[in-house]
Amino acid sequence: MESPATTPSIQSSSSAGRLPEKEKDAQSDRKTPTKGRKRHRRSGENWTRSGCLTCKKRRKKCDETRPRLGRPCEGYGTIWTEPLNPFTNVFQKQTSRKRRKLSSASAEGHGVVQVEAGSKDVISSPYTPGHVADYAFPTTPGSDVTGSDAGTENGTPYPEIDFILPNLFGPPSHLSSPEMYYLQYHTERGSKLLTNLEMEENPLRAIIIPRALSSPLVMDALCAVSAIHMSNWALHRDAGSQTAAMQYYGRTISRLRKVLSDPDAISSCIVTPEELVLTIAWLCKYEVVRGSVKQWRGHLDALQNVITSCGGFSGLDPELAEFISGLITYMHNMSKVTSRKYNSVMVPYGAHSGARKLDTYLGYTEDLVAICARISNLSFLSSNPHALVLEISAITNALETWTPTSRTYIMPRGITPSILSRLELVALSFRYAAFIYLHSALERMVSQHPHVLSIPTLTNLVPITKVDAIQRCLALIETAPIDDHCEYSAFAFPLFMAGCESEDAAQQAFVLQCLDQLEQNFGIGNVGRAKGLLRRVWGWEVHGDRHEEGMETVRRHWLDILEDAGWELIMA
Repeated sequence: MESPATTPSIQSSSSAGRLPEKEKDAQSDRKTPTKGRKRHRRSGENWTRSGCLTCKKRRKKCDETRPRLGRPCEGYGTIWTEPLNPFTNVFQKQTSRKRRKLSSASAEGHGVVQVEAGSKDVISSPYTPGHVADYAFPTTPGSDVTGSDAGTENGTPYPEIDFILPNLFGPPSHLSSPEMYYLQYHTERGSKLLTNLEMEENPLRAIIIPRALSSPLVMDALCAVSAIHMSNWALHRDAGSQTAAMQYYGRTISRLRKVLSDPDAISSCIVTPEELVLTIAWLCKYEVVRGSVKQWRGHLDALQNVITSCGGFSGLDPELAEFISGLITYMHNMSKVTSRKYNSVMVPYGAHSGARKLDTYLGYTEDLVAICARISNLSFLSSNPHALVLEISAITNALETWTPTSRTYIMPRGITPSILSRLELVALSFRYAAFIYLHSALERMVSQHPHVLSIPTLTNLVPITKVDAIQRCLALIETAPIDDHCEYSAFAFPLFMAGCESEDAAQQAFVLQCLDQLEQNFGIGNVGRAKGLLRRVWGWEVHGDRHEEGMETVRRHWLDILEDAGWELIMA
């Protein structure tokens, strides 16, 4: 009787004795993941903190150009070697940290606003969904802007963004909503209006956008230009876009200073020379669009200094070098017309001695803007009348023999005869503007050195009078329908020169009307500055003579008014 009773007790005790061993094994198994989370070296490669995101996830030493395990390594040495494919996603997404959820009552009571992690580095957009729906791009004939306001009903803050960019570049998931908004604006509007040549391969798209998608520095500069350009439209001026432009501009300057203060920034591939060059060039564009009369000078000088420190244009991508060279040539020569504070040495391009591609900014005016720069240097020859006469003769001969076909250009793809005719019309108006500027420069020199120079002697060297040059220049512009064709935006300089020297009220009214049209069509701030200066020039100033005659009415030279105002106006 006792054995049957004792047997089960023995079995139960033995089974009970085996259970702790299983539990011990289970506990040891549960401890294994805890040990696995500790950092240790995997066989084959040394663990490192440096490297690309992919190699960090693999806990492998960054091999850059030799991907292993079937996973691509973007590396640090090759990521900026050439423009990335827009579909390439090289940015790590920032995910929001898990936080304790607050009840709606507590959130309302304390005014808590939940923000995603990492959002402090994103500039808040000045637009709410309602603003975006109400905003309408200025209507243009033949515009390819499409879309509707139907997207305002969804939850996205920028409903009109997604109908062009994905078709061109794929969904750029690393961009914030404001960046997408201003990139969309640049794609649709800015890239068409911020150039002087309409063509199929627009460098403001082909060069700027891919690099902006792969470089936060270039993206900030692009957003700054887009925001300030948007704020210039007469019907859509608001403080929101101006605030966004200043924020992006400030962030671009801050990042540039940080990069330029780091001697190892380029060698460690934090930023490339092409990024620096393109960013500073776009800041030059920002100042022109904003209508700056000071800051553009510092950016233009910095741009040339950076290119020089990088070994010249030969160290850049050929297409980028050609684009930046045209921009520098245009701005550098135009800056000499209105400002005597200039850098006399321009970085030479010198890519080839043969035919050059028709530039998006210069067009047919390449030789003419160079002649205007030569005219600005005549003041340095005022003490040498013989050399002055020789230089005036050379300038007038160059203007007389110039034709739009004096140079042979390589035509970009998509150039039509109508585009070439517009370029020719603009160039001819530049030619007469150069004659006007020549007369103006000579008159100012004689007024400053009346005992050395004689105005009849000098002006007789010019084959066309100032009055005739003004009439012919304005007659050419009058034949052009100043619409939204970007070639006509270059009329700003001829109109400005004609307005500065014209004394006819009808001509002055026509100049002001055309400048108003240019400002409305293209939204360039320096046109508004030009109008402000012309109003000062036309307002004849009265000075006390301190003699018996009393007060004398004189007209001051427009360059003197610029110097008194402290303006460094640029008509590029």
